[in-house]
Amino acid sequence: SSRRRHTRSSVESRGLGDVYKRQIWYDEAITLLGTAGHAAPEWPREPAPASLAKEQFEGAPSLGWITLQLQYGDVHPPLYYWSLSLWRRGLGFSLEAARAFSLFSSVGGALLFYLLLRAGRIPFPWVPTLVFGLTTFGVHMGHEARAYALALLFILAAALTAFLSVDAGAQNKPRAAALAVLAGLCCGAALATNYLVLFPILAILLWYLVCAWRESRWLALLPSLISGAIGLLLLLVLMYQIGARPHQFAGRLGFFQQVSLLLWMNLTDFHTSMVPSKPFQYVAWGILGLLAVLSLVQIARRWSTTECKEQRLLLLLLFLGLAPSVGLALLNIVFDKSLSSPRYMAFALPGLAVAVSYGITTLMTSKRTLGTGLLAVLLLLQASGINWGLEQTPEQPDSGMRSVVKAIEASPAPSRLVVVGAGYGRGHPGTVIYELDPATEMVVLHRDSDLDLLQDQASGYTQVCFFLSMEASTSEVENELLQRLRGEGHYSEVNYPGATLCLQKNG
Repeated sequence: SSRRRHTRSSVESRGLGDVYKRQIWYDEAITLLGTAGHAAPEWPREPAPASLAKEQFEGAPSLGWITLQLQYGDVHPPLYYWSLSLWRRGLGFSLEAARAFSLFSSVGGALLFYLLLRAGRIPFPWVPTLVFGLTTFGVHMGHEARAYALALLFILAAALTAFLSVDAGAQNKPRAAALAVLAGLCCGAALATNYLVLFPILAILLWYLVCAWRESRWLALLPSLISGAIGLLLLLVLMYQIGARPHQFAGRLGFFQQVSLLLWMNLTDFHTSMVPSKPFQYVAWGILGLLAVLSLVQIARRWSTTECKEQRLLLLLLFLGLAPSVGLALLNIVFDKSLSSPRYMAFALPGLAVAVSYGITTLMTSKRTLGTGLLAVLLLLQASGINWGLEQTPEQPDSGMRSVVKAIEASPAPSRLVVVGAGYGRGHPGTVIYELDPATEMVVLHRDSDLDLLQDQASGYTQVCFFLSMEASTSEVENELLQRLRGEGHYSEVNYPGATLCLQKNG
């Protein structure tokens, strides 16, 4: 274990790519704990070396144990957690090894997207593929330790096999049937990876049903039956998870709020500017909108002369681009939610990439200079939306912990105790603990912690640093311990970014 940590530090010091530079964030900490079999971690309640807490990021649990923990403590299906747990047993338990799995999945997804575009005879298929690969959230979710990259891989595999099945049609029914079975399995696998995949999967199944119905009704229903059977198996997990977080993202939105939110989520996923200027962001979104209008105009102009294959694929991609927005709108309306995280719109990115780039590809066929110029503008714009080598993940304010931890540990205090607010118990403590040096003394503060004992223990340290949880569940005990230490001699405060401060003992 110590050798693995040393190797990780050595690789990080070389600065090899975002997989190593990007600091762990809340959900990634939950991923590492869950796939190690410690979804409900037992953090130290009294001062102890961080190495004891860090051990919970490692482990090789059974798939049954992972499923059981997801049933009673999470709201996600098990396939990603199963796959990543097996992957980590072979490649190691570090964050970078977990991210490598997502990177592998995202590269595979880009390849499938390219093959889908080629199968549909989209002009210059490498252009939409490149545009898709450079979307802001496509880049970041493509290498973070979450299920989105694997789910999108299955979505694109389902779309490709469904398209090829329709293309085989009556000319080769055995091939069409085999591909229909694969499409159904990929749809089911996607649903077993992320529940929000339901909406793009329904879009693929609906498109396939319409396209294949004339040739064969049983064939048209085959992918739906297979994926539906897998969905029924998932109910064994989902039935325990429904209602697990009734107050998360609660709040009914009005119609115009809903529309503006969905538009913002789509645009943010495609391009989140790293330039600290709102006018630049609005200009970027305006350019994307104009390119989308250009694509619509070109589709309308060319539709009557467009090959049937290309028409079918454009309709499929339109369904995929719209499905996440329609699905989230339904969830928000039916369940009085305000699901607003841009990452929930990630599965629309392939469709959005074609919507933005299709007009460019058609111009590259007839007016190469103009088309190439517009492509250059688009790619330069997208380059401004990639977090090149920076520590923080877009839209995740808790993802700047690494530099804070290193700054604290580099300070010359003779003795130090790191106190971490438990919050809900997993994500926030995990982000801090993962970054701590194994020898650093730390303790996690819970709602039922013995404050008298902790006050007595903490008073013996020259410096006590608090990582205050952004979750209010433990804020009362955090503030109480802070006030007690201030009252007995820890006066001078050194503040760090975020909800982090250190109390220094005078004298």
